[in-house]
Amino acid sequence: MRKNRKLKKIAEETLSRHTDKEFLDKLKAEICLNRAEGAGVKKRSKNFYAVCAGLAVAACLIICLTVLFEFGVIGGLKGETGSPSQNKFYSADNMYLNDISLEEFNAKDTGIELNGLDLLSVEEAVDVYYGETLYYTFKYNDPDTFDLLNFVVVTNPDYPYRVGETEYIDEAQIGGYSVFYTESIQKHESVYDIMAKGKIQTEKATVYIEYTSVSLTGHSGFLEMLASCLVVSE
Repeated sequence: MRKNRKLKKIAEETLSRHTDKEFLDKLKAEICLNRAEGAGVKKRSKNFYAVCAGLAVAACLIICLTVLFEFGVIGGLKGETGSPSQNKFYSADNMYLNDISLEEFNAKDTGIELNGLDLLSVEEAVDVYYGETLYYTFKYNDPDTFDLLNFVVVTNPDYPYRVGETEYIDEAQIGGYSVFYTESIQKHESVYDIMAKGKIQTEKATVYIEYTSVSLTGHSGFLEMLASCLVVSE
């Protein structure tokens, strides 16, 4: 009898140990499986965020390129004086103003020739990066009337020289030049402020002209002063 009870106890203890071992093995297997699935979720999450970041960067690049194309930074700039430049971007940081003589300018093939009477200064604007001349500036001053006349002669067809919106409503012939211009005369008390803007187009250059004067009579000397500055054909 005692032997039977001892055998029963040994059997129960053995069964209990096997049952606990099976339970622990099963529990370990489930823990390992959960960890593997968790790692997969984390990996997928990292991939998801990486894809989102890449899409965000691509969207920013597309927007930036669109803006650059729209404003002409990429693909060239279109100026008022010529067709677009396909591979050039002219920066003000690269511009250098060089003093030159009137004789040097008149020796160039620009389609226009100027006189030296009442001439104050002549400057050549050069882009040092490309090594190109962009335009020339001339300043005239009549010492008797204090009239001022400025020329900008744009010789580079790729350079986008800006003059603002100007409607040239009048036209005059001075020698062999066709001058398109507009004038403004305003009276202030006993004097008149006179301003004029003009344009001359040649095959090699576009010439922009600005004139300012103060008059007691309201008479504009724009065309007369312009004629004195231009070397006209007989």
